[in-house]
Amino acid sequence: MLKLRNIAASIVFSTLFTGSAMAGVNEDLEFIVTETVTAELFEAALQSQRQLILSAMNNDLQEKGIRVSDLDSFMDIIMEEFVASFTEEMQKRTKDIYLDLFTKSEIQGIAAFYQTAPGQALIQKTPALMTRGADMGREVGRSSVSKLMPRVTRRMEEEGIIIDSPSVTDKLLNAFN
Repeated sequence: MLKLRNIAASIVFSTLFTGSAMAGVNEDLEFIVTETVTAELFEAALQSQRQLILSAMNNDLQEKGIRVSDLDSFMDIIMEEFVASFTEEMQKRTKDIYLDLFTKSEIQGIAAFYQTAPGQALIQKTPALMTRGADMGREVGRSSVSKLMPRVTRRMEEEGIIIDSPSVTDKLLNAFN
């Protein structure tokens, strides 16, 4: 009987201990996610692609014979509603990712960092980092494409890749210039 009581006490103790430990982790996760998975972050990402999205949406609407009197305002409404729903779902799923990738101690450390002045600065400036990074990516991408085809041509020659028609090869290579 004593053994059974010890086992029962162990189970109760470990359940209480694990529950309170997880409560702290859940609070840390809630803090991390509400600070880092934000509407502002997603808005910044979408804003950097706004012209591309707007153009694609306009083309799609025109193909369907739909005319919107104020496409910019329509886009704003779509972005606001999308971001609200998207942010909520991403926050839920991000918690699971943190639980899968990080230990309890690491989660506590991440939360502690985000509570510091440098952590808060990082959180506040992340949307600007994303916007600038996207702008830089577009610029570097354009530059890289202009350098791409001479490198592809050289590699094709080195590796013996031949396209059966010289005119098709020229068209292919010129398509990226």
